[in-house]
Amino acid sequence: MIRAFIIFFLATFAMGVIGAPQWGLFVLLFLFLAYLFMFYYYPVLFGRNADKIRLYLRKSKIPNYQFIYQLLYSNEAEAEKTLNRIKQKTARNHANVMLLTKQKKVQRGKSTLIKNEG
Repeated sequence: MIRAFIIFFLATFAMGVIGAPQWGLFVLLFLFLAYLFMFYYYPVLFGRNADKIRLYLRKSKIPNYQFIYQLLYSNEAEAEKTLNRIKQKTARNHANVMLLTKQKKVQRGKSTLIKNEG
């Protein structure tokens, strides 16, 4: 991924040196973002091969994806540890509700939803 950013930086620098029009930079930015989206988020969002998605979730460094993998494969102790690493408040609340539902603590999950709704 660092290579992609370095190539993007060098390409924009070269376009600036040769005096490319501004719309050319926008096209390059669009292509760069499309590249990142397709190759780094494609397996989770649009994938149909379950094994490929499972491997992606297992190797991912994103806490949300790690949590989902651990929750799906019944590793609830690790899922609770990963839950604390999720930084986004709403994602952490959703993950907490999923964990409580998996642990059959539905009433506590409902109270968590109501408490965090406002």
